[in-house]
Amino acid sequence: MRKSKLQFSTPILKSNYIAINDAFIASNKPDSLNEIEMPIDHEVGYSEKDGNSVFVQLRVTVGEENDKYPFVACIEMLAKFTWDESLKESTIDKLLKINAPAHLLSYARPIISLLTSMTPFPAYNIPFMNFIEPTEEDKKEISN
Repeated sequence: MRKSKLQFSTPILKSNYIAINDAFIASNKPDSLNEIEMPIDHEVGYSEKDGNSVFVQLRVTVGEENDKYPFVACIEMLAKFTWDESLKESTIDKLLKINAPAHLLSYARPIISLLTSMTPFPAYNIPFMNFIEPTEEDKKEISN
């Protein structure tokens, strides 16, 4: 097995937030949770490239703050990604737009599961997400 030409620093948990929606509890039965499809939003941010490295930040939000959903949970993960100088710019862009957020999501997923397991509801496991076709909103610049 060969080492990838894209490497990363240890991901950092930049922030996390969880809140239980009391209005949901008041208006729903516990078994109704199985019938709810939780909305998942994400944003990906990039710092300016510095040579052959860039910081990538992923924010994932599950649920919303209203009575339709049992909770809202938000997490931000950040890591520095570096690449081999032999890579083409188009390859670097693809790796940063697809592989980097998918990698950060793999670190965010168990944290969201842990946070939600401490609520009166079952732990929520974020499904796999498609980063192949990001929207313009997904391409926000971050500052360090």
